[in-house]
Amino acid sequence: MNGAKPGYPPLFKSEIQRNSFDVRYFEQSSRHKELRRLIEAGANTERCQKIAELEAKTREYHQLLQQSGGLACEFEWHEKRGRTSYRHSPSCLSCKLKSRAQGLSVDVHEWPLPERDWEAKAVVFELEVPLVICNWRDTTFKLLVDIFSEISRSRDPEKIYFLRQYSGLARDFRGDVGRLQLASTAKSFVVAHYRAQKVSQANQSSIYVNSGLRFAIYDSKAQLKTDKLPYRYGIRKMCTQMLQPGPYESLQFAISDTSHTSNEAIAKQEACSRELTLHEFYSFAALRSGHRLQWRNIDRELTTRTLNFRCEETHTLVVQTV
Repeated sequence: MNGAKPGYPPLFKSEIQRNSFDVRYFEQSSRHKELRRLIEAGANTERCQKIAELEAKTREYHQLLQQSGGLACEFEWHEKRGRTSYRHSPSCLSCKLKSRAQGLSVDVHEWPLPERDWEAKAVVFELEVPLVICNWRDTTFKLLVDIFSEISRSRDPEKIYFLRQYSGLARDFRGDVGRLQLASTAKSFVVAHYRAQKVSQANQSSIYVNSGLRFAIYDSKAQLKTDKLPYRYGIRKMCTQMLQPGPYESLQFAISDTSHTSNEAIAKQEACSRELTLHEFYSFAALRSGHRLQWRNIDRELTTRTLNFRCEETHTLVVQTV
């Protein structure tokens, strides 16, 4: 922590930036640089194979059209409900060959890494996150969000595609998959309905596509971007004692915080139980009114004796104040 420098994005910021932690780690890691080299070399080999596939299917396409063009369409007599007609045969070989040619398609090749260099570095880092970083990051996030945050979270309605599910990089995962993961709401071409192109329209430039995924850091448990999580850290609620149902129940606000004023305590007297006097209600509500006045208020109540120090609720109030 002594080497921490200001100006860098927060560790749990969902957007990948040029100076994000993932990117900076990649830039000093020879292991991750080698992994990227292997991924890109493999992708280039796959592109060469894809061109060979396109060329083979293009030859097949032209051969089928040539065969179809050399044949005449077939017709036949057909009888239905006592009427005879001369129609095109559904088993016409010429049309079948032509239809087969038109049905030939080739899947596009999607480059496995994002087009922007810093995003590609972050993706490679997430393929092999060092175990110590994975555990530290997940544990810190769990403390901040699950334990110290007070707001409930709902899942993002959009479909999310996690990096670990992407077939283009599935064989390159080498580390443990933690809670924080890269994911995208944009589809990969691999799973999109437009991943295939007709051979009659395809060419080298059209079957080579950039990655369709737009990665950000997600909490895989909440299915949300880390930026959408509350980060209202605090253990006040967990360390606050709760009043039991009874005459003091409406005075929970007086125990939970010190931000209320004495005037607010007076304004809330309409909630006073019939079992309490207004003076007792006010004294209870005003004891913690003002963070730096609490000890003075306790001293005042010990003198005035307005509060009932024999009841459990007063004990709870004083303990919480202390």
